[in-house]
Amino acid sequence: MKSSFLFVLFPVILVNGGVNSRKIIITLLLIIVPFSFIEKINAVYEDGRLYQLGQTPGHELLHPIRTTQSRKLFLDKVDKEVDHLKNEGIQVYFYGNKSQILSYLYPGSALDSTSFFQTSDSLLNSDFLQQKIEGFDKAAIFFIDNYPDRIQNSTLQIDQFFKESGYAKIKKKGVIYFSK
Repeated sequence: MKSSFLFVLFPVILVNGGVNSRKIIITLLLIIVPFSFIEKINAVYEDGRLYQLGQTPGHELLHPIRTTQSRKLFLDKVDKEVDHLKNEGIQVYFYGNKSQILSYLYPGSALDSTSFFQTSDSLLNSDFLQQKIEGFDKAAIFFIDNYPDRIQNSTLQIDQFFKESGYAKIKKKGVIYFSK
């Protein structure tokens, strides 16, 4: 990416330059192209290097997606728990700055799409969240503010916030949510 501007200049130099310029350009291409492939392969995207993303989540909308084992297990567990809660007549919602994928999988389940880019502290201090969750009779709220490898450690502030709002913390098969 840093040397991509050179690819625009290569044709100009090849046409206008002499034999020495062409040798230099070909040598640079032989060095830059393999290096760029190696950089792309080693790039980290969200939860791992590209060659580590070998698992496909079980949800039908995610079949073309490749991810790590921990994220696949987490998504599959949440999917199973959501199905169970919906069968019991409980409305499921997702909230938090890492809840985009789950809000995509379950349309209408996002409490607020502006929360996707906020920190946990600002999410809990918002009057919007307090007003939104008080109106629910039977609801389960998955507060997802981190990726699966760190999601199990909810803070006391999060627990206290939902407890004061009448929600109980539920830990079930590696999934944490708050239910009323």
